[in-house]
Amino acid sequence: MISMRIRKGKRGAQLIGGLSVALVLLPFVGSHGVAQTSPHGSLSFSCEECHTADSWTEMVSPPRFQHEKTGFPLQGQHATVQCMTCHTTLKFAVAGQQCVDCHEDQHRGELGTACDRCHSPDSWLVPDMVQRHAQTGFALVGAHAFADCRQCHTNEQKHQYVGVRTDCFGCHRSDYDGSTAPNHRQAGFSVDCTGCHKMNDMTWGGSFDHARTAFPLLGAHLATPCIQCHAGNRFRGTPTTCVNCHQQQFVSARQPSHAGFSTDCLSCHSMNGWQPATFDHTKTVFPLTGSHISVPCAQCHANGVFAGTPTACISCHQSIFQTATNPVHTGFPTDCTTCHTTIAWQPSTFDHSKSAFPLTGAHQAVACTQCHAGGVFTTAPTTCIGCHQSIFQTAANPVHTGFPTDCTTCHNTIAWQPSTFDHSKSAFPLTGAHVTVACTQCHTGGVFSTAPTTCIGCHQSIFQTATNPVHTGFPTDCTTCHTTTVWQPSTFDHSKTVFPLTGAHQALTCTQCHTGGVFSTAPTTCIGCHQSNFQTAANPVHTGFPTDCTTCHTTTAWQPSTFDHSKTVFPLTGAHQALTCTQCHTGGVFSTAPTTCIGCHQPDFQSAANPSHTGFPTDCTTCHTTAAWQPALFDHSKSAFPLTGAHLAVACTQCHIGGVFSTAPTTCIGCHQTDFQTTTDPPHTGFSTDCTTCHTTSAWMPALFDHSKTIFPLTGAHVSVACATCHVNKVYAGLPTSCGNAGCHLKDYNATTNPAHASAGFPLDCTTCHTTTAWSPSTFAHDPYFPISAGSHHAPGRWTLCADCHPSATDFSQFACITCHAHQPQSSVDGEHSGVSGYSYNSAACYRCHPKGSGG
Repeated sequence: MISMRIRKGKRGAQLIGGLSVALVLLPFVGSHGVAQTSPHGSLSFSCEECHTADSWTEMVSPPRFQHEKTGFPLQGQHATVQCMTCHTTLKFAVAGQQCVDCHEDQHRGELGTACDRCHSPDSWLVPDMVQRHAQTGFALVGAHAFADCRQCHTNEQKHQYVGVRTDCFGCHRSDYDGSTAPNHRQAGFSVDCTGCHKMNDMTWGGSFDHARTAFPLLGAHLATPCIQCHAGNRFRGTPTTCVNCHQQQFVSARQPSHAGFSTDCLSCHSMNGWQPATFDHTKTVFPLTGSHISVPCAQCHANGVFAGTPTACISCHQSIFQTATNPVHTGFPTDCTTCHTTIAWQPSTFDHSKSAFPLTGAHQAVACTQCHAGGVFTTAPTTCIGCHQSIFQTAANPVHTGFPTDCTTCHNTIAWQPSTFDHSKSAFPLTGAHVTVACTQCHTGGVFSTAPTTCIGCHQSIFQTATNPVHTGFPTDCTTCHTTTVWQPSTFDHSKTVFPLTGAHQALTCTQCHTGGVFSTAPTTCIGCHQSNFQTAANPVHTGFPTDCTTCHTTTAWQPSTFDHSKTVFPLTGAHQALTCTQCHTGGVFSTAPTTCIGCHQPDFQSAANPSHTGFPTDCTTCHTTAAWQPALFDHSKSAFPLTGAHLAVACTQCHIGGVFSTAPTTCIGCHQTDFQTTTDPPHTGFSTDCTTCHTTSAWMPALFDHSKTIFPLTGAHVSVACATCHVNKVYAGLPTSCGNAGCHLKDYNATTNPAHASAGFPLDCTTCHTTTAWSPSTFAHDPYFPISAGSHHAPGRWTLCADCHPSATDFSQFACITCHAHQPQSSVDGEHSGVSGYSYNSAACYRCHPKGSGG
């Protein structure tokens, strides 16, 4: 049996199951047969469900009364308690159904009144407290999962569960202050214990993760005791460079002496150990390759000099350079790598491909001295004529006089013969019959450089003697009609002129258009050749028509002719396509025919009666199409009043009364003023006449008012409050929006005693401490009045309860300073304030000079 504390009379009368209907008073008959009123008040079931006919005290066993029908089923421990434990009076309907009606709230309202969030009717114990605790933002892991709740919730006698500190230091300050290896306080360690300890461990035995610092521990550093580097319990500001700890080893090093060496020990040493030490020459400006790798350090770094050692070849190999005789190196570059490698001096190789004259063809087999006569290397010529001038001057087939001295024009480095002149690289590439013509046929008299490159330069006699046709006046560029393949057949490509031939023009003889042998000035416009056809045309007469025949005709044939109306300002669509031309173009008028609807359909517009078109736009396309007059359709979506919802099904005449279309109202009130004025639930007086604020065009009901668009958006618990709760007597306009107004929460404000809001002078703006979600838990921002969340007044363990400073729970304007601060004895404080105007040894005086808790 669960121990319960019963609180009687805490709730007013409450009907079982929350029903609010009137119940019939059932009379019962007493021992004298006189009808009496039931002591249970109004019940909805008969007496026989609980009592027997023998006696009132003898109850039906088992009782036929089903408690679950009341809306409060008996479950768990509730099924085992005596009825009178909850029903403390014979009027059963007044029994409360909330947990707090029977059970005293051990949490004093801190966790709300919904006990079933954690407890069940089976037991007060919470079997899944670890899981539930995770929802508070402080998961119970490691040793926390097994700790007694009272270890953290030390103020259990005050039932404080909300607002308990969740930082490590809040509970483990004594552990922090009592630590000695190392001393956390002296070392200035962070009070965030998770930096070294883990919450999911069962003991404090954590370790500091040096990898999270600027100096991760590697190699031999891992086994080094902390105190060896952090001497004197110094952890902050410990140096991280090698020389700070190993300067003695650096200074005393002799093999080699480290004077002048970098103080970054990692250049040669590793964290695993001092020896073996390795200097990585590849990271210097002189990486070791080839034979340099096996040379002893002292051979280059004489006398133990390492810094400033020269890196040029000549600095070490000057004697070898000066004594070289095959060839003598005088004048050679002192960079030995031009011919030698670091592997060995011999064989040495000069890479001619990297010089200004790469060797190709027969040049590769020529001995060096053949070109570099007299041991001259640096000034040897690199042009063809520099070596082959005698051959150039004695050449006779052909004589090279006037030829370019660049032999590569006809010769290559493989051999002199055969030589080839690539005419395709000249200003006159050879094509067609030109390929087989002998060089002398064009280059007469051995002239090569000034031979003509134009057609007329060689073929002028042929041009002048041509008779079919005579070429007088023709362009002298023969390629206009001829190709280099053969003279005949010759072809004139009319498509490349300003008048390409198409259709029937292609079958005409040249002389039909080019009469009198005139080619260059032949007309290119239609009317230039077809003026007589234009002037004699009678069906229709072409007078006034454009002289560009292509408007209606093609080059294929005169007939059939087609006028493409789609290219005019009035393309034909719908029924217009089936009309004869004369129906619109009366009297043979084409150029000035009207293009507007009213231009042709004015009689139809004026005679229209259903509806009368008076005042309608004369653009018939607003309602009609070119397909047919009927059915006509007016697209209301393109008007100033698109139809939506129920408006779509309304007949036109219902809104356009009396055939009025252009001035019909477009505002809600214009049509629905009667509905607006006669509405009583609620009366719309003072409401916006824009019905869309609450209604849609789909239907009047249900109506929805969007409170978020008002000056008082509904949030939290306000969302579920019935409208009539705030809008009493159906008053909507002008209601107050502040929390502490008389219509809403002023009564709650005045009645609150813990703390007493009125006497404490709390602001009427409830949002200072409360939210719209729920009254509790509430929070108060204390800092604007007196800072307690930062600075010297935020010491751990202080200011956990209001009562710490405010001795009266009914008057928070009263506070105490001197009861907490070490201001004893009073004589000492009086002495410190000697001469301070207005000083008095009381809390009000303290606050007057120290409103922010700091020195006044």
